[in-house]
Amino acid sequence: LDHLNMTVDNLIHTEMVSTNAAANAQETTFFKALQAAQTFSADHDSLTITGGGWELNFTEATSSS
Repeated sequence: LDHLNMTVDNLIHTEMVSTNAAANAQETTFFKALQAAQTFSADHDSLTITGGGWELNFTEATSSS
């Protein structure tokens, strides 16, 4: 993150194929959406990345203890 620009590169993922087809499809979709990213917005506990018809939403993890 540099001022108003965010760069994501050198993405790493496992090459191990899961026997769970839904999990494989979810991973593929996530990487397609991330590669299509054009804009983002962030506040104190969330990040939204959009582009190419996709929207990725991330929120801060909270402890359940």
